[in-house]
Amino acid sequence: MVCNPLLPHPSKSVLTSAMEREPILICKTEYSDTLLTAEIVLPDGEMSWTGSALGKGMKGQNAPDAMIPGARLWLGAEGTLGIMTWANIKAEYLPTLDKVFFIPFDRIEDIADPIYRIQRRMLGNECLVLNNFNLAAIVAERWPDEFETLRETLPPWTLILCLSGLHRLPAEKIEYEEEALMEVASELHFQALRTLAGIPGLETTILKMLRKPWSGDGYWKFRYKSSCHDIFFYTTLNRVPEFTKAMAEVATKYGYPTKDIGIYLQPLERARACFCQFSFPGDPEDASEVNLLRSLFLEASERAISMGGFFATPYGPWADMVYSRASSFTRVLKVVKNAYDPNNVLNPGKLCL
Repeated sequence: MVCNPLLPHPSKSVLTSAMEREPILICKTEYSDTLLTAEIVLPDGEMSWTGSALGKGMKGQNAPDAMIPGARLWLGAEGTLGIMTWANIKAEYLPTLDKVFFIPFDRIEDIADPIYRIQRRMLGNECLVLNNFNLAAIVAERWPDEFETLRETLPPWTLILCLSGLHRLPAEKIEYEEEALMEVASELHFQALRTLAGIPGLETTILKMLRKPWSGDGYWKFRYKSSCHDIFFYTTLNRVPEFTKAMAEVATKYGYPTKDIGIYLQPLERARACFCQFSFPGDPEDASEVNLLRSLFLEASERAISMGGFFATPYGPWADMVYSRASSFTRVLKVVKNAYDPNNVLNPGKLCL
């Protein structure tokens, strides 16, 4: 299976997703970089290959840094340093056995320690946190009635953890991981449940959804309203409550209902870091709401950056916010851009220039 991000749009390019370094649901350290080797058309028209693909007859090999350059230089560059035409991307074997647990929390402040303990013991594959708005938007079948009911009955926060076994002794692997999970649950006083809000078959349903692109009616982020403004960045799990409070304060300032904010947290590299995504649904046909969300988006983004949130994809209005705070990084980017594209023919004006 492709190691995918959270329910990507079915028309999204797998290669683009990997180039954008979108976080995947499996938070093992060895999956922090999914793109291995690649073929790239440089600005002068020359062909280049990264990693072991540089060697003749080795284009299908997957060692990213066996030779220089590696593919990381082009990640996030999106057409400013070259055009990637193919790539080798990490995949994971489909497990032969799975067991999904739902761990509910009433407070965001209570989530970090359980995840730290779970990941320190290297338990499970998929591991993510959704607030009740996002989880209801994903699992609701009858819209909008079931959605409204679910977001009122689901817990405010849910940690979804999937224990998986591959081809060698899968049942035994899940058994000892479940035992370790229950030990952590007992020590930290949380429950590991097999379903939520009495939803039948939720374990099977959610697992099938998480391992594929979105396939329901209308993209899940657009189900509540027809568009969505996402603010996403990296921080550490222990700081997530600070950012959640800050996003809520900005939303309240603009009169935006905080209950309509979708929140997704993705632990990374065994919870060494955390990807945070705050989604603000809006009606693109309502001019006043469009203007409100634009102002809210800019102020909330500025607030998150000022607090130390790391914006790894500084596009659009984020570019000035990020580059103005990172003069040394910006100077290096200009040197790299000039080295690869001295005539500035690829996507001019899109890389701090």
